[in-house]
Amino acid sequence: MKIVVTGAGGQLGRALYRLSLSRKDIRWCFRTRTEWDILDRGQGEDILIAERPDWIINAAAYTAVDRAETETDVAWKVNARGPALLADLCQKSGVRMLHLSTDYVFGQQGEEPRPWREEDLPCPLNAYGRSKLAGEEALAARGGRAWVLRVGWLFSGEENSFLGKIVQQVRQGRPLKVVDDQIGTPTNVDQLAALILALIQAISSGQHLPNLLHVSGGEAVTWRDFAKEALATLAPEIGMHMPEIVAISTDELDLPARRPAWSVLDDRRLRDAVPELPQLDWRDGLADVMRAAWHQGATTPGR
Repeated sequence: MKIVVTGAGGQLGRALYRLSLSRKDIRWCFRTRTEWDILDRGQGEDILIAERPDWIINAAAYTAVDRAETETDVAWKVNARGPALLADLCQKSGVRMLHLSTDYVFGQQGEEPRPWREEDLPCPLNAYGRSKLAGEEALAARGGRAWVLRVGWLFSGEENSFLGKIVQQVRQGRPLKVVDDQIGTPTNVDQLAALILALIQAISSGQHLPNLLHVSGGEAVTWRDFAKEALATLAPEIGMHMPEIVAISTDELDLPARRPAWSVLDDRRLRDAVPELPQLDWRDGLADVMRAAWHQGATTPGR
């Protein structure tokens, strides 16, 4: 089996690359944004002819949530038009496609919220969420050879990630202020990469799966509680006292884009369809992620 990954320079693309190093039974091809502009139909046709993949994993996305409020056209091109063009190419070439979407296609729930199900009506609160929803709709309109995975709160130890920024603030002795009124399920990017491959293999072996699926990273928490647990895994190793994390509201950040207060996804459809898939739990491996973030910060030039 051969898999082509778009957006290979992003957080998920790099996790898939790390996975590929131990999965030599799969033939992999990784293309960054500069190596494959998913809006360029001709370039896409040439790549598919040259590589002849069985699958495309579309990890290419515009993810600057706040900038999307003013760069709406750019977000729409990458998140809606791009997946549509890829799906057309896949249909023409007989290639299957797995596309990543987001919990941000949903908005607010009532006073007693429950995890969002695939059949719930999307209600995005911001331009980014609307552009991702448009991408989902484009794929749904093109038939059954494209699968959409909705994922929330993707994390790693990379410098520009949420946890990477927390580590930077600790190193610099800056006060930690983290929102405490958004609830979601963090998703370890390496765990997600392994699940994606297992899912692709299940479909390739003949298992029938719905074309829209939710992935849940484990127990629901606030961003502040997630930060506290992450730092608690690091404190004993580096001999630091647990820093205070001040709870703030999302409104206090005065961000251009609205955020959903409830981003918990129900993954029962996925679990029922493929019970043998690896179970995601953001606490598993969290200490390793934080250790990598800490040592990365220690070796970054200028620190």
